[in-house]
Amino acid sequence: MEVPELTTETRRVLANPDGTFTAEVSAGPARVRRDDGWVKVDPTLVRRSDGSVGPKAVPVGLTFSGGGSGPLASIADEGKSLGLGWRRALPEPVLSGPTATYPAVLPDVDLVLQAGVEGFSTYIVVKTPEAAVNPELAELSFALSASGVSATENADGEFEAKDGQGRLIFAGPQARMWDSSGRDSARAQPSAADRSPSPSPTAMSQKKTSSPEVALDIDPGDVIEEPMESRSAEMPVEVSGSQLSVTPDHELLHGSETVYPVVIDPGISKAVRRTYWTMVWSNGMKFPNHATEHARVGYDDWEDDKKSRVFYRFDTTAFAGKHILSAVFTHKQIHSPQFACGGTAAPAVQLGRTAAISSSTAWPGPTWYATLDSNSTIHGHRDTCAGYTLQEWNAEAGVEQAAAAKSSQLTLGLRSADETDKWGWRNYDNDASYPVLSVVYNSIPNKPSSVKISEPSTSCVASAANAPVISDATPTFQGYLTDADGASADMKARFEVFTSSGTSPIWQVMHPTAVASGTTVRVTIPTGELANNTVYKFRVRAEKSIATTPAEATDFGPYSGYCYFKVDTSRPAPPKITSTTYPPLDPDNAVGYGGVGILGSFTFDGDADVIAYQYRVNDRALQSATPATPGAPATVSIWPDKFGVNVLHVYSKDAAGNISTTLDYGFKVARGSAPVGVWKFDETEGSSAADMAGGPNPRPMTVAGGPAGWSPQGRLAGSLQLDGVDDYASTAAAAVSTHNSFTVAAWVRLDSTESYAAVARQAHNGHHAFLLYYSKSANRWGFQRQDPDDPAKSSTAMSTSPPAVGAWTHLAGVYDGASGRLSLYVNGVPEGTAAYAKSFHVTDPFEIGRWSYPGVAGAPFKGRIDQVQLWNRYVAAEEFASVIDLNDADDKEQPALVGHWKFDETAGTSAADSSGYGATATLGSGASWVSDPVRGRVLRVDSSWNGYARTAINVPVIDGEGSFTITAWVKPTSPTARGAVVAQGSHSPVPGGARESYGLRLSRENPTRWRFDRLDSKWTSTASLSSDRVLEPEDYGEWVHLAAVYDRVQGRMFLYVDSVRQGDPEGYEFSEPWHGATGPVWFGSELPGTDAATTFAGELDDVRMYTGVMSREEIFLQWMNG
Repeated sequence: MEVPELTTETRRVLANPDGTFTAEVSAGPARVRRDDGWVKVDPTLVRRSDGSVGPKAVPVGLTFSGGGSGPLASIADEGKSLGLGWRRALPEPVLSGPTATYPAVLPDVDLVLQAGVEGFSTYIVVKTPEAAVNPELAELSFALSASGVSATENADGEFEAKDGQGRLIFAGPQARMWDSSGRDSARAQPSAADRSPSPSPTAMSQKKTSSPEVALDIDPGDVIEEPMESRSAEMPVEVSGSQLSVTPDHELLHGSETVYPVVIDPGISKAVRRTYWTMVWSNGMKFPNHATEHARVGYDDWEDDKKSRVFYRFDTTAFAGKHILSAVFTHKQIHSPQFACGGTAAPAVQLGRTAAISSSTAWPGPTWYATLDSNSTIHGHRDTCAGYTLQEWNAEAGVEQAAAAKSSQLTLGLRSADETDKWGWRNYDNDASYPVLSVVYNSIPNKPSSVKISEPSTSCVASAANAPVISDATPTFQGYLTDADGASADMKARFEVFTSSGTSPIWQVMHPTAVASGTTVRVTIPTGELANNTVYKFRVRAEKSIATTPAEATDFGPYSGYCYFKVDTSRPAPPKITSTTYPPLDPDNAVGYGGVGILGSFTFDGDADVIAYQYRVNDRALQSATPATPGAPATVSIWPDKFGVNVLHVYSKDAAGNISTTLDYGFKVARGSAPVGVWKFDETEGSSAADMAGGPNPRPMTVAGGPAGWSPQGRLAGSLQLDGVDDYASTAAAAVSTHNSFTVAAWVRLDSTESYAAVARQAHNGHHAFLLYYSKSANRWGFQRQDPDDPAKSSTAMSTSPPAVGAWTHLAGVYDGASGRLSLYVNGVPEGTAAYAKSFHVTDPFEIGRWSYPGVAGAPFKGRIDQVQLWNRYVAAEEFASVIDLNDADDKEQPALVGHWKFDETAGTSAADSSGYGATATLGSGASWVSDPVRGRVLRVDSSWNGYARTAINVPVIDGEGSFTITAWVKPTSPTARGAVVAQGSHSPVPGGARESYGLRLSRENPTRWRFDRLDSKWTSTASLSSDRVLEPEDYGEWVHLAAVYDRVQGRMFLYVDSVRQGDPEGYEFSEPWHGATGPVWFGSELPGTDAATTFAGELDDVRMYTGVMSREEIFLQWMNG
């Protein structure tokens, strides 16, 4: 089977069934590229569509005239070309195989072109003595054209064309001519008509050329073949400008002993990309890469008393380093002087390994290093023995020498064993198939690579002193096997294990499976072979079996280098841990040390062979500490991320990878330091906002841009209201250092997303040391720090969802100087992080509600800002619960009321929002005001889709991604009219188009329960928390107090019925809410556009909505107070 990827223009490789390969190597091109494949070289001439003539497939560009006044022939190679022109218009040629005959270009003179593999030959065939006297034959001139080369003749009379770098591109041997002496007389003698008196020279020059249909009286293939006993002569060649001239030998052309036809060969023949064959004669003639000349070997006493040798250069790059199994040189013998067709006759033809050849190689040829083989086969005289005989020589020794030396070429020569015996004369035909060197070889496997211990994964170390230590006494060894033969599965791996100084293996194994090149082979040493605390080494090699006759042989690849390792299966003891900043936890001492985000120094000390300590604080990522030397202590700096009890988990690791048991070091952390700046914005007059942090250097803020916008509606008490035009607040100087860790937090209620909006910012020379803001382009909250060296660069942590416009949202930007990361928290939950490792010195004031550059202000905030806080430390995630709930362990505060509908109206279709935020609700036609004997004026809704009250579109009231509380007094009146009491989500009039963010409802399932629902952020599921008790018939017509609470920080939902918490006392876990509470709040109805089958029917009273988590105690008091 052929291996296409190994095919070249001179080589074809076959894969043999036994796993070996046979390469058929030609000296010259045997195939050419066509599209994506190869085709065999074929010099057979064909007519082309443009009227010219050319060979079917050769590696150079050859074009012959199709007749007329154009160029006679041209050859192109490597982007350069050479052309020959005839002196007058040419007849249309007669084609025969590789020859094109232009008949009667002069009276009784034919012009013959013959295509070869890489060139062509030109022959002037003078048929009669009368034709020979034509004065135009006294000197033959050809028009010469060239592109990219310059033509000349050299000192030996040979034609050369070189490029600008002096490289020989086109060449030809010395011009020669010969007669037909020795040719069969019937073919050599002119006809009687040709013996008639010759016309005058003038008449001859005016005679018309023959038509292409005229029958040729002499076969062109025969006439241009030089007979064995012909008379020949060399001719001088002259190149002058654009003309090439040769002067025929007068005696041979007109002599009384001359036998016609006489053939004149001007000598231009081929492209010279490399000299792959040459023939040298003892009379000085040489034929490097001759395109059409036969190879001749031996002593020519039949013609002109010369000796001849031939040499061929073969590409042997494919055999470098290979095991050569056989090599046969084969050539096509077409003539020997014996008249017997076949058999043997002395003297033999010798095949030898020689030095390299070149275009200048001359007699006696390159140095003859060694005779490889002799062959006495004869074909017989060409006149009596047709066809050819294949002659073979054993070239194995020559190819082996080239393979061992990794030589890129091998030159083989043919010579007669007796160069004084004319009966040793032989002719061979150089064509696209012969000569050929057939080599059977096998690729010796390469040295294995990627040799190592794969389990446990250990790199290869080439010295015992630095041997890696492993804890497994049954390691797995591996090696990557390759050879040049590709995917054939014929290699096996042999592994050997020694003691570190041993010379004989203590264990070895041959992997049982044969694999292809490019395969990693692994073996595992069994239990009991390796001892603890001992150094070993191993190596691997690839072996390949060859099915040969009479027995099987094996090719061994080189061994890999040794890989050393030490076995240590003993486990180290756990480390000792000491810290002066954070002493170990003392159950009898409740004192906390340090603080959240405050670095502490911890020292680990372990056994003598410990090389690393692995540690983590609480649930944070595992880190590693490396001692300066094995067994030495290692000290690390750690900051706790929560107050109270923290746990440091540490274990030791030795060089073998053995790990100790984990030591848990508990320590108690004091509450983090208080904020360095707190602005509650509870003022009601003036233009100054107090810093309530209580520090020694308070930094009040000045409100600018217009009359101070104090609002009674805040997250807690009042807030700062900004108009989105020019309002802002600012300290007189920087309020926090941004060199190391810091945190900024604020409650914000954004009223518009039409432009960028800055919440809080501190800068230096107008560039953000930090910026907490709304990004219009991203439609997200962001926390950004600019690069102090290049303000065009910045790092930004972004929120995952758009802001809830018109609802209170808590934002916090945290910079952790220890890890070089900034984080954005939204409603107490981390939503974005970014790397930032710069040090930023700040001098500009701390600003609220805008950012400003020198002389330029921008991003004014429109809405309310409350409870702004600054810390000069990292604030841990666990601390945000108290920050957001505006309480600490000792001082709980109720959440902020952001919507309150008392439903006390007596007339009209509007229900007032008494919270001060103005979220008025509008009644549908199925809703009405009624008096209730228990609660007074209330809202009644029927079961129709018009039985509702709702706030304005796109007034969310609360942030659906944050913490919130909803309370309501509800009286259901119909067991069949079940649905939402309070619900909010997206707004869509299309059925099935609306999605609910949250809903407090009477469930439609049987049995019926009160239920609190939330949709997750991916819209894939709804979290539902139901009441413990089902509704009985007597419950309809009775008032019940409901409270739905969502704690965003803890990620939990709670439902209260008459102040009693339902379900799991720890609440229902739900941490990924959908942010889509952007539509109106609906009272007593499902969201239009949903696929609800029924709606609620009953009465509602005193519905309240809060930002934040209401405590169980506050819910109880609300229920108790009615």
